[in-house]
Amino acid sequence: TVDFYEAGNMSTPAFSRNVTTTTNGNFSVNNIPNSTYKITVKNAHTLKRVSALETFNGGTKNINFGLLSEGDINADNFVSILDLGMLINAYNKTPADPGFLPNADLNGDNFISILDLGLILLNYNKLGQIP
Repeated sequence: TVDFYEAGNMSTPAFSRNVTTTTNGNFSVNNIPNSTYKITVKNAHTLKRVSALETFNGGTKNINFGLLSEGDINADNFVSILDLGMLINAYNKTPADPGFLPNADLNGDNFISILDLGLILLNYNKLGQIP
């Protein structure tokens, strides 16, 4: 999800857009009203990244948010013991198994494994950015 916070109001997004990324992590958002915004990006199981204030006056603008940090299974923008517990409950499961939790499949390989656990541990106790 991409949220646009208009300058002067960082508590409520002016608007949001759902996007699909390319294999390189790029995405496009069209028809952005002319204004100045802070932009946030967050996937279902990543920490939020926030841009600097960006002014839009039509045309195309490229903004690099970098790699989004994985591990926020419960979507509270903090990788914590709660996320770790959710991953452990879904450990060693595939979509065919009861208890499979799609948000715990951090690397997207349809199997909750040590690879997903490694991503949680890499970002453990980290907080996502806040606009």
